Amino acid sequence: MNVKAPFNSHGQSAFFNGKDYITPDVDGHNVSEGWKKFSKKGVRLSTYDKYLNRVKG
Repeated sequence: MNVKAPFNSHGQSAFFNGKDYITPDVDGHNVSEGWKKFSKKGVRLSTYDKYLNRVKG
């Protein structure tokens, strides 16, 4: 579900599954068209490619 994240998502949509958030990875340092996964507190947990395969973290 698309929600407002309780951390600065830099204007990007945040999606919440009840446990973690994912947001589009707009800076693309690790992968283009990827996603970043965050805890409820906004701590980055990992980075995923566009198919949600873990790339880093």
